[in-house]
Amino acid sequence: MKKHTFNLYVFALLVAILLYVSSCTPVNEHATQSDSIPLQDEYDCSPLEQMESCDCCLSESSCETIKNNRTNPFFFGEGVYSVELEGFFYPPSLREIRQSTVLTISELAIFDDGVLFTLQISQIDTSQLDDPYPCGLDYISDGFEYLGYFFVTDNAIYRRHTWDRFSEDEKIAIINAFNENGISALTDNHFDIVASEDGTERVNQGGWYSYITVDGDRRIFSFYHEERHHVTRHYERIVWERGKGIVHFVTGIGAMRNHVEFGINLYENYPDKRWVNGLWFVE
Repeated sequence: MKKHTFNLYVFALLVAILLYVSSCTPVNEHATQSDSIPLQDEYDCSPLEQMESCDCCLSESSCETIKNNRTNPFFFGEGVYSVELEGFFYPPSLREIRQSTVLTISELAIFDDGVLFTLQISQIDTSQLDDPYPCGLDYISDGFEYLGYFFVTDNAIYRRHTWDRFSEDEKIAIINAFNENGISALTDNHFDIVASEDGTERVNQGGWYSYITVDGDRRIFSFYHEERHHVTRHYERIVWERGKGIVHFVTGIGAMRNHVEFGINLYENYPDKRWVNGLWFVE
């Protein structure tokens, strides 16, 4: 009798152990190796952050999709996110400053019709100046430090100019516009063409000229007003070169106010050029 009772105790103990072990093992009859990839909902990332960082990607393959999308030959190539260029500035201190600048290329979102970027240059480094202006006027204004939003397709580059700093709300609004409306969002969100394979005609639009010139492997965007001497007239020139991206950029207002210029070998190519009213670059 005691032996029989002992056997019952042993049997009951084994059953209890088996039940405990089974309760600690999750049952998922559909589990596969791919389940080790985190789901998008598990990331505490905004839609914008998911596009900017591979830490928020669903998988390595989607990260590769984000990285390998620069197919326009006149835009910056794969893996180029910053470029150091020679710069020439005429800031609110009203004096010439020659100093290198860093152009930052930030990729915001990928769409079926193209890729959205922002471009921005670094501020003047006053610590490198021998005689910094005492009132702190050696700086690049926002409308010239932040070059705008660039929508890049296979055969054209469009830009939305901004006179202010980039904001998260504005970025998300533009991304949502392209998600909802596709390529038609270019018109609705004030994007203008600044590079194309075949160029564009020089047309007078109420005194303003905006056109793209074809020059070998370069596409030159020019924008200015016929009253170029007027102190309120904005001028701009962007030179895109096949396989290199922007090789020369000029912008400012009227008599060189807030003049910003940078490029490859800028000092060698324009050693003694006088920048007067933005006239020198007009074709």
